[in-house]
Order: sequence, then C-alpha cells, then structure tokens
Amino acid sequence: MLSQALTVAAFETRRKVIGWRFPLAVALALAIAAISIATGNSEYGEYGDAYLAMRPLVDSFVLVASIAAVVLGSTDLSTEFDKNTGFIMFPRSVGRTSIFAGKHLSVVALTLAVSAIYIAVMTAYGTSKGVITPTYPTAVGKMVLYALATSGAVAFISSISPTNSISTVASFLLIVVLPMVMSSTAITIDLWPSLAFSSKTITSGFMWETTVYQVPVEGGIFTSEAIPIPIVAVMTMASYFAVGTIAAATIFRYRPR
Repeated sequence: MLSQALTVAAFETRRKVIGWRFPLAVALALAIAAISIATGNSEYGEYGDAYLAMRPLVDSFVLVASIAAVVLGSTDLSTEFDKNTGFIMFPRSVGRTSIFAGKHLSVVALTLAVSAIYIAVMTAYGTSKGVITPTYPTAVGKMVLYALATSGAVAFISSISPTNSISTVASFLLIVVLPMVMSSTAITIDLWPSLAFSSKTITSGFMWETTVYQVPVEGGIFTSEAIPIPIVAVMTMASYFAVGTIAAATIFRYRPR
C-alpha cells in the first residue's frame, strides 16, 4: 500500500507542479510577500522597530498558507465523487486508501513547499534588515503547524462535498475569508475551537501580545480583544490536521460514489 500511495503522490505532485495550481500558489505567495515587504519598509523607515518591520510579513502568512491549501487541495477528494478521475487514471488494484494517502501527501508537501518559499523570503528580508527577533523561530514553527492544519481542514471539506464547485467555495470561505475577517475584528471571547482564531497566535506570539483584562469600578471583568492561549492554539491547530486527515480518510474510504 505504501508504494501505491507514493506512486499516487508522485503523480499528483507532478500534475500540480507542471499544471497551474502550484505555480499560481507560488505566484500569489510572492505577490503577498512583495506587498508585505513594502509595508514593512514603510514601518521600519518611520519607526525603526524590528517587530513592526516584520509584522506585515508574519501577519500575511495565514493568508498565504490558506490560499495554497485551497488552491492545491480543495478539489482533490471531491473530484473522485464528482468525476471519478482517480479511479479512471489509476489501476483497479489501487484502493481508496492508497489514493487518499497519495493525494493528501501531495497536498501537504506542496502546501509546505509554498509556505517554505514564503518563509525563506521573509527570513531573507529580516536578515537583510538585521531585524530577526527572538520570537521569530517560534513564529515559524507555528506557521508550519498552521500550514498542516489548513491541509487537514481542506481535506475534510473536500471529502464531504458533493461537487468540486461546492468544495472550492466552502474551502475558500472557511479557510481563506474567515481568518481574514477574524484577524481584522476585535474578538472579545476566546474562540479556541476555531482554526481562524487559533491562527492569531502566530502574530500574537511574535509580538509578545497577551489578553489584557480590565476591571471597571462597578465590578465585572472584560477585555477589548482576546488573544489565543499559545498552548491551546497549538493543540487546536494540531487537532485540525490530525482529526481532519483521519476524518477525511474515513469518509473517502466508505463514501459511496
């Protein structure tokens, strides 16, 4: 089964690399990096602060990884029930488990590859400015984990979607749009089950941000913005990858065509 899964993974990876999906994901990542660098240069020129210079690049990683996962994987599983492409292209001796493993491995590997390209550009920028901060390595580790989490979430959405179009739209709204909305909104409660909320730990950890509670004289306690608890956010992102992958594999194996 392992050799079959690797064969499928190699085929899927080659198809995406020489096709439009991987080049598009890379092009979008580089475009986002260029815009973030321009913003960082402006912040650094005005304030000379290392954290402010790097923050636009750190902030934008969630968008890069989310777009990469959706572009590379949103139709990988749904297409088997929409068009049966994998069952046609591969021999009948290749089972569903091998097809799923190969396809998912390809998406994970290429999503990490796009993420690595972005992180390399970000690191080169920080190094050139001499602004690699002490919190940067931890932020990178969380970035890699978030990229894995998005691939698991996209796999699950694709496995339950009846058509490619539904899978693409649902993945885009939940994985790309929702984190953008939540990152621009002051969330006053800890929504730890949400991947979008947990992704805020990348920037908050990098910037040394924590939730600040206020106690008014009339009593009670409140906060103007909730910041994810780092260990909880890390566990949530890991769960999205593990649970999403296992659930998608189970559904893909037993779902009728």
